[in-house]
Amino acid sequence: MILLNAEKISKGYSNRQLLDGCSLAVGQGDKIGLIGVNGTGKSTLLKVMAGVDFPDSGTVTRSGGVRVAYLPQNPEFAPETTVLQQVMTGVAIDKARAREAKVVQQADEYQCKSILTQLGLSDYDQPIGQLSGGQKRRAALLRALLCRDAKTLLLDEPFTGMDAELVEDAVAATK
Repeated sequence: MILLNAEKISKGYSNRQLLDGCSLAVGQGDKIGLIGVNGTGKSTLLKVMAGVDFPDSGTVTRSGGVRVAYLPQNPEFAPETTVLQQVMTGVAIDKARAREAKVVQQADEYQCKSILTQLGLSDYDQPIGQLSGGQKRRAALLRALLCRDAKTLLLDEPFTGMDAELVEDAVAATK
């Protein structure tokens, strides 16, 4: 089953055409890697597929309204929010269901704290603006991995600034 389909995508900036008639289908269970020289449009394609940017031409279709979790190459944060608040945005329960789902929300918070600790981010109340670039990246990766109801996960250079052991711990902790 195709979850996310990009057809004949074209996208350019100023005088530079990055994508010209690019097509890509992502099916259930697919694991796809985009490899190419810097500046050739990999991040642009991911942004378009995630719905963060729009193509100049072509279409992106999500089967049945599939939700996409996206980790950009350079995640942006509200610097005053805490590490835990930032990560919990991926698993947050809407306010209408919050009262009924209090136990689920507490379990989510416990899971987030546990994984943050494994990733070396044990000060959950620290403002995210005080973290190093690598620490912010870890928090952003965890937020994307824990995104509730996402059927497709788009990661743009997810492990930049992380060592192999940390990457293994992050992936194992979210399974």
